[in-house]
Amino acid sequence: MSTSLPSFEPPTGDSPPPTDGSVRQPPAPGTIPSGPDDAVPSVHDRPLPSDPQHPTAPSSPQHPSDASAVPPAIIAAGVSRSFGPVHAVRGLSFTAQAGSVTALVGPNGCGKSTLMLMLAALLAPDAGHIRIGGVDPAQNPTAVKAMVGWMPDQFGAWDSLRVREVLEVIASSYFLPREVARGRIERLLDELDLRSLAEQRAHVLSRGQKQRLGLARALIHEPRVLILDEPASGLDPAARRRLRDVLRSRAEAGACVLISSHILSELEEMADSVVLMDRGEVVDSSSLRDLARRPRTWRIEGLSAGALRAALTALDVRGIEVREGERTTSGHAEALMALPDEATAARLLRDLVAQDAQVVGFSPTTGRLEAAYLRTDAARREGSL
Repeated sequence: MSTSLPSFEPPTGDSPPPTDGSVRQPPAPGTIPSGPDDAVPSVHDRPLPSDPQHPTAPSSPQHPSDASAVPPAIIAAGVSRSFGPVHAVRGLSFTAQAGSVTALVGPNGCGKSTLMLMLAALLAPDAGHIRIGGVDPAQNPTAVKAMVGWMPDQFGAWDSLRVREVLEVIASSYFLPREVARGRIERLLDELDLRSLAEQRAHVLSRGQKQRLGLARALIHEPRVLILDEPASGLDPAARRRLRDVLRSRAEAGACVLISSHILSELEEMADSVVLMDRGEVVDSSSLRDLARRPRTWRIEGLSAGALRAALTALDVRGIEVREGERTTSGHAEALMALPDEATAARLLRDLVAQDAQVVGFSPTTGRLEAAYLRTDAARREGSL
């Protein structure tokens, strides 16, 4: 159900809105699919008294790539892929930079996994072109696989092998010298908390443990590009924090990380930019920094409903419902306001404090990524979750 909330905006500006088999290939765990995968008055024209002018941020989505001369590590231009009558990816274009984490977000069945398979040189596009580190996967899949670390959403492994043995096999498939492979395996066992599982066979591992092993496999050859499909699935909170730290460290070391996940709050902690997909197409893209200049609903909590109402009235902000603490789960007086950006939110908080509103909480009701996703048609479509 859609609910309209009071909004607060400054007085100026507009509201933002397969390979040929002739060369030995690194293994590709996982399989290529055969198919695709209560309304209140508005206060729009009321500025904060202490901020007479504040231009609104542009409404157009910002591309995740920056303006530097360094070419993107991933380029997809007009890429399409169909499975019979089902169009999994439709004329999709985006880029992802080296040294950054790009989040790929969209509802189930929007084509994320199909796109990732094409980027990993495991599935050929029907149209358009892809470049990974400047290399075309269709022309040189071996070179692309050598520079890509691929982690599918479903763990495929040799169940009879022990964890250490799985990593040894993967290392050998990349022709790593034995001593180099041994050193990397030891580091990954520690980094991904697999040391105590090193001699366990893969078939006894839990879902989360298999995910950690899958990430270790993707990292064994120190790839320049990481393509990770739902790597946080099945991980406990501690393992998710570890995943975030591992991916941020790889990006800071210069790798390009492309990650899909439905856990938007955790994606927001690690991503530099986001690409939003729906029905096989890119429907929005932005840096996380630019998302701060987009509208979100904010929750204001105070010790006293009377003090909060009085402060809002003094600021000439009207039409805002302030709920008594007895009616809220927090036990505090609460009000919800739609604000155009984080800068406006900061000024409102400053002025509420100056008016002795007794504010004890002031925060957005959703994260930046979630707010961006909830503005897409996919989020409003029945059955999209």
